[in-house]
Amino acid sequence: MLCNSTCPRGLNNCIPYSNSISDDGVTFICCGSSKPESRIVLGDHFRFCFKSETTDTIFDYDDYDIKEQIAVMADALAIHTRMEGGIK
Repeated sequence: MLCNSTCPRGLNNCIPYSNSISDDGVTFICCGSSKPESRIVLGDHFRFCFKSETTDTIFDYDDYDIKEQIAVMADALAIHTRMEGGIK
């Protein structure tokens, strides 16, 4: 399921922008904006969460952090795709 408008964690200190949640709800990835009063570093306004059966992480990013993470992941996917002959 894509773009659930509520936090998959059920928290109210973040406004979800985009997410993907597994059908069973066990795994999700979500990115949104944390509310200013909940930020440890004021510039870290993006909240990125990933939860699976074995991992549960929350990251707070500023603009640079999130752009660089996207760029690094896109590069890794492109390299992997070229090496493996396509996404499986």
